[in-house]
Amino acid sequence: NALDKIPLDADLRAAIELAQRIKMEGRRRQLQLIGKMLRQRDVEPIRQALDKLKNRHNQQVVLFHKLENLRDRLIDQGDDAIAEV
Repeated sequence: NALDKIPLDADLRAAIELAQRIKMEGRRRQLQLIGKMLRQRDVEPIRQALDKLKNRHNQQVVLFHKLENLRDRLIDQGDDAIAEV
Protein backbone atom coordinates (compact mmCIF):
# COMPACT_ATOMS: atom_id res chain seq x y z
CA ASN A 1 0.00 0.00 0.00
CA ALA A 2 1.37 3.41 -0.95
CA LEU A 3 0.16 4.90 2.34
CA ASP A 4 2.64 2.65 4.17
CA LYS A 5 5.48 4.64 2.61
CA ILE A 6 4.17 8.03 3.78
CA PRO A 7 4.74 9.23 7.36
CA LEU A 8 1.16 9.76 8.57
CA ASP A 9 -0.12 9.84 12.13
CA ALA A 10 -2.94 7.43 12.99
CA ASP A 11 -5.75 10.01 12.80
CA LEU A 12 -4.73 11.32 9.39
CA ARG A 13 -4.21 7.83 7.97
CA ALA A 14 -7.63 6.71 9.24
CA ALA A 15 -9.24 9.78 7.64
CA ILE A 16 -7.55 9.05 4.29
CA GLU A 17 -8.52 5.37 4.37
CA LEU A 18 -12.13 6.34 5.11
CA ALA A 19 -12.12 8.80 2.19
CA GLN A 20 -10.98 5.99 -0.11
CA ARG A 21 -13.99 3.89 0.91
CA ILE A 22 -16.82 6.43 0.75
CA LYS A 23 -18.52 7.91 -2.30
CA MET A 24 -19.81 11.24 -3.60
CA GLU A 25 -20.85 13.92 -1.08
CA GLY A 26 -19.47 12.04 1.90
CA ARG A 27 -16.11 11.80 0.14
CA ARG A 28 -16.08 15.55 -0.52
CA ARG A 29 -16.69 16.28 3.16
CA GLN A 30 -14.02 13.77 4.16
CA LEU A 31 -11.49 15.39 1.82
CA GLN A 32 -12.28 18.74 3.43
CA LEU A 33 -11.57 17.19 6.83
CA ILE A 34 -8.27 15.79 5.55
CA GLY A 35 -7.33 19.25 4.25
CA LYS A 36 -8.10 20.74 7.66
CA MET A 37 -5.99 18.06 9.37
CA LEU A 38 -3.09 18.69 6.99
CA ARG A 39 -3.16 22.42 7.70
CA GLN A 40 -2.55 21.59 11.37
CA ARG A 41 0.52 19.45 10.68
CA ASP A 42 4.02 19.75 9.28
CA VAL A 43 3.45 18.42 5.77
CA GLU A 44 7.09 18.48 4.63
CA PRO A 45 7.76 14.80 5.55
CA ILE A 46 4.58 13.83 3.70
CA ARG A 47 5.58 15.92 0.67
CA GLN A 48 9.05 14.31 0.61
CA ALA A 49 7.59 10.80 0.78
CA LEU A 50 5.18 11.59 -2.07
CA ASP A 51 8.06 12.99 -4.15
CA LYS A 52 10.00 9.75 -3.62
CA LEU A 53 7.01 7.69 -4.75
CA LYS A 54 6.54 9.86 -7.84
CA ASN A 55 10.25 9.67 -8.70
CA ARG A 56 10.21 5.88 -8.37
CA HIS A 57 7.23 5.71 -10.71
CA ASN A 58 9.02 7.91 -13.26
CA GLN A 59 12.10 5.66 -13.09
CA GLN A 60 9.92 2.61 -13.74
CA VAL A 61 8.36 4.32 -16.78
CA VAL A 62 11.82 5.10 -18.21
CA LEU A 63 12.94 1.49 -17.69
CA PHE A 64 9.77 0.20 -19.34
CA HIS A 65 10.38 2.40 -22.40
CA LYS A 66 13.95 1.08 -22.66
CA LEU A 67 12.63 -2.47 -22.58
CA GLU A 68 10.08 -1.64 -25.27
CA ASN A 69 12.83 -0.22 -27.48
CA LEU A 70 14.95 -3.32 -26.94
CA ARG A 71 11.99 -5.54 -27.83
CA ASP A 72 11.39 -3.56 -31.01
CA ARG A 73 15.07 -3.84 -31.99
CA LEU A 74 15.03 -7.58 -31.40
CA ILE A 75 11.95 -7.93 -33.59
CA ASP A 76 13.31 -5.69 -36.35
CA GLN A 77 16.98 -6.75 -36.36
CA GLY A 78 16.82 -10.31 -35.05
CA ASP A 79 20.23 -11.94 -34.49
CA ASP A 80 22.14 -8.70 -35.06
CA ALA A 81 20.35 -7.07 -32.13
CA ILE A 82 20.93 -10.13 -29.94
CA ALA A 83 24.67 -9.89 -30.55
CA GLU A 84 24.61 -6.26 -29.38
CA VAL A 85 22.82 -7.18 -26.15
